[in-house]
Amino acid sequence: MKTILKHLRLVSVFIAITFFIQSCNVYHSSTASIDEAVQSNNKIKLVSATDDTYVFEELRRENGNIYGIAKRNSPTAKLLSSQVSEDYKNDKYVKIALTNEQLKEIHLQNKTMSTLGTIAIPVVAIGVIGIIFIAHTLNTIFLNF
Repeated sequence: MKTILKHLRLVSVFIAITFFIQSCNVYHSSTASIDEAVQSNNKIKLVSATDDTYVFEELRRENGNIYGIAKRNSPTAKLLSSQVSEDYKNDKYVKIALTNEQLKEIHLQNKTMSTLGTIAIPVVAIGVIGIIFIAHTLNTIFLNF
């Protein structure tokens, strides 16, 4: 019974870590221009002149102004609530007007590394847990001989 509980704890920790890792995004370390960010239609990480970091689902250019699209309840939307210009896509998102000071550095999402991180890390973790479980089982079998 103790070994079952021990393994259940290990499995529950693994599942929790897997869910946590699946929500991670990786961004390119190099900066992009505003035009590249608008054309990419990918997630964007902005670093402002005051070193504040904001994450947007995408950037849009409308009438010469730059807008960031963020989820309504995201930390970015809460920080920039005074700059929200309108609701967007069935009230799930908000459109936030951005100033030039907030456009110091623009980092695009690295789709390849984000996908690899979401898939590869859990697969490796499952493999390591499987090897540990097999080694422990074999060790228990041979010690009982």
